[in-house]
Amino acid sequence: MYLSKKTLALVVIAIITVSFVFGYVSSFSNLYGSYPSFSSKTSKPSKPFSKDGFGASTYRSSVEQYQRDGDSYIDAANNDIRSINTAISSAISDVNSVVNEYNSWARTGY
Repeated sequence: MYLSKKTLALVVIAIITVSFVFGYVSSFSNLYGSYPSFSSKTSKPSKPFSKDGFGASTYRSSVEQYQRDGDSYIDAANNDIRSINTAISSAISDVNSVVNEYNSWARTGY
């Protein structure tokens, strides 16, 4: 059976649309569980009860560590985003390659 280019394009668009809508509605994810929040990785520093030197010094150190932890979390999350974008680009390339191969086969055969 031979499909015209227009019909074939419409079929491909319909398949992509249905796949997107189904994925969106069912909230598919490649993550196993939710993405870990920053608050699950560390705890907020607590203010000291007094402003004595030791309490102030300890509190300052805790805040500085919290800030370093936050910077590390953000760097790691940005690395995850880059990895995910790379995986998305690879998937798009793979899908386009297979669809192009199919379209070529449908037009000309082997």
